[in-house]
Amino acid sequence: MNPMTPTPLNNNQHIPRYANDAIISPDSFIEGSTESSNLINVSHNTVEPAISSLNLQVTNNYGDSSNTSTSLSSTNHEANGTCQVTGTNHHPSLTLERYHPEESLSLNYSDLGELLSNINTLPTHLQNKVRTIDDKLRTKPNDFWYDGYYPQTTLISLAESKISQSVCRCGFKPGRFVPSPGLCHKPRLCLKCARLEARKSLDVFKPHFGQHSWGFLTISFHGNLPYSTTDSPAQWWSYWDAASGCVRGLRKDGCIQGAIVREELAINSIARIRVLPHVHAIVSYPDITSTVIEGLIFDVHHALEASGEDNPLHPSIDFKPLVTEADFARVWEYIYKPTLFYSAYDAKWNDDATPQAKATLNRSMRDAIDAAIHIPYMRRQTHYLGNMRSASRDFIGVAHTASRA
Repeated sequence: MNPMTPTPLNNNQHIPRYANDAIISPDSFIEGSTESSNLINVSHNTVEPAISSLNLQVTNNYGDSSNTSTSLSSTNHEANGTCQVTGTNHHPSLTLERYHPEESLSLNYSDLGELLSNINTLPTHLQNKVRTIDDKLRTKPNDFWYDGYYPQTTLISLAESKISQSVCRCGFKPGRFVPSPGLCHKPRLCLKCARLEARKSLDVFKPHFGQHSWGFLTISFHGNLPYSTTDSPAQWWSYWDAASGCVRGLRKDGCIQGAIVREELAINSIARIRVLPHVHAIVSYPDITSTVIEGLIFDVHHALEASGEDNPLHPSIDFKPLVTEADFARVWEYIYKPTLFYSAYDAKWNDDATPQAKATLNRSMRDAIDAAIHIPYMRRQTHYLGNMRSASRDFIGVAHTASRA
């Protein structure tokens, strides 16, 4: 046998039924062993109902490893395990971890302390993410001081995508899912990246605040839209397209001189996922009257109908002048906020008393996070118009400056 090839397990090898992190000696693999009454027989990809799935990782004595996912069908789906094989080619040892999805899903995923106290009930991929978040708190507390950072990030750990892994590791350690110097660059979800991006762009325009008139424009909609993973993103994108397109119309009509437009997605319901695409804009303007706002409502509604929406949500538009520099900076950081989950989650958590209800909430929360990842995927979030475009001859910003943590 090639020494670089991990030794395979044969169909007659056994793993223990009840062991937790147990090391199994090769002698336990002998068919007819005296311990066989306490073992699950792994044969033809079927097992007794105690464990419903196993993941095998084989490591040889050269330090090479290969991952083999082995699905073991079962009538009992209340238990799962992770099995790790280590040692030399001729003397493998096997480690079995067991966890219960229902038990792990009944935990409060916005509470880092509760997750750490029950770390062994979590599947391995979640354990890794939770430990990384804890490492941030213990070793670099000043780098992640943003309000709500830890409950937001521990909730995102629920999602199984690479984006979730990247957000959990953000700013802490470069690795497989995070490019150097370690930022995830996911400002739609990550509070740290959102804050850094906000300050970076604010430094460009804040020095010229007193030389222009500024306003805060929100184009939203009455109601919510349902979410399903089988739906095309086009039905949600049409609301962003209509809103941002009408801001461009204001620029063409001379109502504004420039704008920074940010697309945002609100998750307004977790139990039955309901989302609301909308846009925020900070505009440089000579004058915006109530007549302009009324015309904008009509234009947005007409754009939605033209996009093919049979019964679109009715637009809701708000405009406020930004009189002070403090208001300008506060609103600027506000429009860069990511999609936040923890406030709605905590409110719902306190209402759900039973473990079953809490597990259902966590499943719904995981789907909501998937929605926040799936809906805007591959879509640009920020648009600069008119004199706020760096390529414009009338650009009113200053040279790019370094961001502050």
